[in-house]
This record gives sequence, C-alpha cells and structure tokens, in this order.
Amino acid sequence: MHDPQFCEPVPPFRLVLPRDKRNRLCELTGALTQGRECSVRGCSAECLPVVLVDAEREALLCPHHQLVHLDGTAIEGQPLVATAAW
Repeated sequence: MHDPQFCEPVPPFRLVLPRDKRNRLCELTGALTQGRECSVRGCSAECLPVVLVDAEREALLCPHHQLVHLDGTAIEGQPLVATAAW
C-alpha cells in the first residue's frame, strides 16, 4: 500500500529530516529530468541533476566540473545531495 508520507522507492538508508523538508526534497527530486548538459560555459558534458539537501536547490553533477549551480558557478564544500531514482 502506498503511503504518501514517504518518497518512492525506499532508499537503503534513512535520513532524519523534518517532515516538511523531506516532502519538499521528494517533490524537488521527483521533478528532476534526466540528461541535462553542464551549465558551465563551453562544456557540453551530460550531467546528473541533483538537489542540494541543505539549500533545497537543484544543481548539476558534471564529470569534469564536479558540482555546479544551474548558472555554472562552482559549489564549494561537500554538500549532501539527493537525486531521483530513475
């Protein structure tokens, strides 16, 4: 039976997050589209779209530029990311 409180599919781990934040992250990851090109100028590498958990914003994981914002600027540090389970 489907429980609307939880993201599907069930991940192999549990993150302890406030319900509102978890629900927002589920919506954001569910809206991600596959096959995005890197947003860094001059790079056309295929990237994995991700959501930055703390910031609740979409970003791209590029094989060349690592983690970048949608405007192509680098993301500093090592933030926790989530992605859709395609």
